Amino acid sequence: MLFCSIMSRVPGRKNDALLNEKGGRGFPYLVYMDAAGEVIGKPSGRTVGAFRKTARYLTLKNKKDRSTSEEVELIQLGLAMGKLDPDKAKEQAAALKLNGAQKALIKKAIKVAVGQNKARALLGQVKSQSDVQSKGAQVGEKLWALYQEGVRFGPGAREGMSMAQLIMTYGLSSKKLEPAEAGLKDLKIALAGNRRAQGFLKQMEQQVEALRGSK
Repeated sequence: MLFCSIMSRVPGRKNDALLNEKGGRGFPYLVYMDAAGEVIGKPSGRTVGAFRKTARYLTLKNKKDRSTSEEVELIQLGLAMGKLDPDKAKEQAAALKLNGAQKALIKKAIKVAVGQNKARALLGQVKSQSDVQSKGAQVGEKLWALYQEGVRFGPGAREGMSMAQLIMTYGLSSKKLEPAEAGLKDLKIALAGNRRAQGFLKQMEQQVEALRGSK
């Protein structure tokens, strides 16, 4: 597995536009690439577990004569990494001879992927702080509905942090305690090791506590 540290916006540096070429829109940006430099997927989170899943995905993808259980696992991992879309996963699953348990595993993985894709589409509507102020609560309400359906992102995933913040924004603006508490809880978990974020979290805790006291 390759590790590539890209320093962009450095005058005269070779491949300065590489970040944009690989789909990056901000820092930090993390994707998995093969030996040819082609993007093969995005991590489900920035944890050791997420990296292990990627290593396992690559191992299975390059393996010949995979067993049915390995094919099922490959479909699950492809969906989790965003490398395989739900419709394609259904096609691949239909070509396999699966037992009931294996069909249930793939059905669950597809449901999760569909929910995450819906959440990503909503998150894509909020690209700046001005967007948060103008439509953060509206988007947060829709994300809260997905959250209640069980839609989540992996530990450390950037989308998960954004989702939590917008859900909390919705809860605070609409004075609804449940989404405010849920958003704050997930945000605290995601930013637990970030010292710079502790001041922000403290402010959010105070706002949620004020909402709780008004009930």
